[in-house]
Amino acid sequence: MGSLATIREADLPSARPESLRPDRLDLDAEVDDLITALRGGGQPVIVKRGQALFSAGDLAEAVFCVDSGLVRTSMMLPDGRRQIIGFHEAGDLLGVTLVRRHVHSAEAVTPAKLQAVSRLWLQNLFGLRPDLGLNLIPFASRSIDAARRHAMLLGRMTARERLCTFLLERLKGEGGTIELPMSRIDIADYLGLTIETVSRTLTQLRSEGVIETATARGVEVTDRSRLADCLEARGDRS
Repeated sequence: MGSLATIREADLPSARPESLRPDRLDLDAEVDDLITALRGGGQPVIVKRGQALFSAGDLAEAVFCVDSGLVRTSMMLPDGRRQIIGFHEAGDLLGVTLVRRHVHSAEAVTPAKLQAVSRLWLQNLFGLRPDLGLNLIPFASRSIDAARRHAMLLGRMTARERLCTFLLERLKGEGGTIELPMSRIDIADYLGLTIETVSRTLTQLRSEGVIETATARGVEVTDRSRLADCLEARGDRS
C-alpha cells in the first residue's frame, strides 16, 4: 500500500445518510460514544511503519480513529527542519479540522490500524445522533490542553526538564516501564532538541540511577518520584 494521501470520500463508506443503516452501524442507545460509532461504521485502514496517512496541503476529506499502533503528526519548516507536534495512540482522532486542507502531516511510527470515514459521513452521523457530536468537545479540549503543555515545554523548559516531562507523560499505570516505540530522532524533534542532547540527557539520567535501559525501545524507571524531581533540577537549554 502506498501513501494514503490520495484517500478521497469515494474511497470511504458512503457519505449518504442511507449508508448509516442498522446493518452497518447500530445507532441505538448502546452506541454511547463517538469512538464506538467510528469503529462500527469506518473502513479499516492498515499502515506500515513510516507510511503517511496524509500530508500538509492535502484535502482534508477523511477522519481517522486510531485502533492500534502509534502515529505522529508533524510540520515542516521551509529549510527542512521538522517539528513533531504529537504522538497518537488507540482512541485518538486524526484529521478533524475546520479548514479544507490539512495543515500538518501524519505518519505511522509503528504498524498501525485505523478506522476511516469521510467528513460528510461524520456530519450525517451527527445529524442522526447529535449527542455523539458532543463527544468532540472533550476531544477538542484535550487537544488544546496538549498544545498548551507542548508550548510550555518548548518555550520555557530546559533540555533535562523537557525529556523528564516526556518520560513522565509516557509512564502509564503503576508499572515502571516506559515504552518508546519512536526513534531518538522523533523524540528530539518533538522536544525541540538535537538527537545528541537527547542521548546525552538519557545517559545522565541513567548514570544518576533515575532510569535503566530495559529494551531498545523502552526504559525502566527506578524511582518515579526521582524522575519527577528532575523537573526541578535546572540543566542545559541546548
